[in-house]
Amino acid sequence: MDILGQNLALLAEIGFPGGLKGYSDVLGNEPLERIPFADLPDGCVTGSFDDSNFVYTFGSLKNQQKFKIGRHGPASPAVNCHLVLLSDAGSMKMLVAGGHARLFIGARTKASLDLRMWRYPTVVIGDDTTINAARIVADKSAVLIGKDCLFSDSILIQSNDQHGIIDMKTGELRNKHRRRTVIGDHVWVGRRSIVMPDVTIGHGAIVATAAVVTADVPPFGVAGGVPARLIGEDTSWTREPSRRNDREQAFFNAHYPTKE
Repeated sequence: MDILGQNLALLAEIGFPGGLKGYSDVLGNEPLERIPFADLPDGCVTGSFDDSNFVYTFGSLKNQQKFKIGRHGPASPAVNCHLVLLSDAGSMKMLVAGGHARLFIGARTKASLDLRMWRYPTVVIGDDTTINAARIVADKSAVLIGKDCLFSDSILIQSNDQHGIIDMKTGELRNKHRRRTVIGDHVWVGRRSIVMPDVTIGHGAIVATAAVVTADVPPFGVAGGVPARLIGEDTSWTREPSRRNDREQAFFNAHYPTKE
């Protein structure tokens, strides 16, 4: 089996989606190294975690001191957390309740993250994504963010309600199911935006400043307002104000081909 096959098999074994290779182009470069939480530098981990918790990366993490992992809740050890970190840029504070957390951060991604990981959460962030400041609440849910996205600051990804919502007529719990939030490749999320549970934002889309996204946004759509509505179509964005780079042009060619 080649290196890509080995790494994908390892990721499947520790509970990541089978299509994870769509979020990263570097999984065939070298074998992933497994590092127990106990072997991370002093100050990286606070609270009680047992020996079933691991970080996976290429070589050593040069920036490990900026990754803070804490145990939330009871004194019993958190278990079975698996964090795949292919970038050492940015900073991360993660609180885990109970354990069973899955986190993947792709290559060359720079993110300032406040992660709240409750009840078997999964968070995936693809290669080349920039997140200036975001809180991601992953509670009994999967949050999947594509490649080459740009998040401004003061952003909230709220993937679940975190408390029960009861139908008073029937006594049924309305929100007991697992949730899923999907943000495609090359999506720009504006300052102070909120993305609510069970939303899909398509490739190339834009979320305007302070929007509250409660419904799907189509590819190359622009969503704005509270709640957000579609205010533009056939539109995307570039990192530089006056030009598109080669990666962006390749993305546009692949996902929005010119109609003859």
